[in-house]
Amino acid sequence: MDPRKGKETGMLVGMGNPLLDMSANVELPLLNKYGLKPDNAILAEAEHLPLYSELEKEHKVDYVAGGATLNSMRVGQWILQKDHVFSTLEVLAKMNVPPH
Repeated sequence: MDPRKGKETGMLVGMGNPLLDMSANVELPLLNKYGLKPDNAILAEAEHLPLYSELEKEHKVDYVAGGATLNSMRVGQWILQKDHVFSTLEVLAKMNVPPH
């Protein structure tokens, strides 16, 4: 029996707060400057704000859409291996992000 059979288009809608992840390869001195550790994740605070512009000016930054809702929908899509079953409803504010 095909476990994907009967999965309707747009059957599950996720609503959440999207995130935009910034990813860049940097050297250890930059991490130390902002009190960060390799292979770790934090919630940014005021002292980390200058890091954003420093990354954009001095490194190649990759921007990846994420957040718990979108990532959960991606995993569900991958498990079912069927297109258009999952949808998300998320709102983004205007951000200072360079065009790709």
